[in-house]
Formats: sequence, structure tokens, C-alpha cells
Amino acid sequence: MRSEGTRVSEPPYREWVAAWGGLALLGVANGVSRALHEKRLGERLAHQVSSVTLVAAVLPYAAVVDRRWPLPTTGAAARVGLSWVGLTVAFEFGFGRYVAGQSWRTLLADGLRDAPRAVHRWFGTSAWEST
Repeated sequence: MRSEGTRVSEPPYREWVAAWGGLALLGVANGVSRALHEKRLGERLAHQVSSVTLVAAVLPYAAVVDRRWPLPTTGAAARVGLSWVGLTVAFEFGFGRYVAGQSWRTLLADGLRDAPRAVHRWFGTSAWEST
């Protein structure tokens, strides 16, 4: 029980949600880099390399954000993670729809089709390949 005058500080959700913007910039830069190297490396290897380089960029970025605005609990971290996933999905669909001009039907079909193919690109197994 809290005593009078004691205030429990709220986790820094706004700061972490705002920090997602830096994550988006890292993702866009990574996608541009992958596109530049795809012809030379091939689609599968370019995808694998870009996945590793994105993780290598996101981990230190998240560590810096965490040092600046530490999250007090695992639950707070899970809420931020879900927020970041939601923002990423909204960005992908928003970009596809309003910048690339794709229909919602195409975006949904591509998303459902490409998830198993992403596993295939990584592992080279046909078990996940859609027919």
C-alpha cells in the first residue's frame, strides 16, 4: 500500500512508442540496402544478410533506448513489444496501400502468401511452401 505523497512512476510507454520511429528508419535503410545488393547476392542470400544486419542494428538501438528509458517489468516490455509489432504492421500496410498504391486485397494476399515463403527463404525447406 502506498503512503500519502508517494507516487509510482508510469513506465515510459510514450517514449518507447516514439522510439519506434528510429526502428522504422533502420528498417527502411535496411530494405534499400537489400534492394541494392539483391542482384549480386540473389534473393535468398540478400534476404538472409539483410535480416542479420537488421537484427545487428536493432539490438544496440533498443539497448540505447532501454538505458535511456528502462522498462520496469516484463509486462511493460511485452506491451511495448506488442505496440512495436502493431506499428510495424500498420506501417507496412499503410506504405503498401498509400505509397505503393496496392489494393487491400493484394496486401492481404501477399502477407498470407509471403509468411511461409519467408521461412523457405531462410531455411530452404519446401515444407512451408504454399501450393
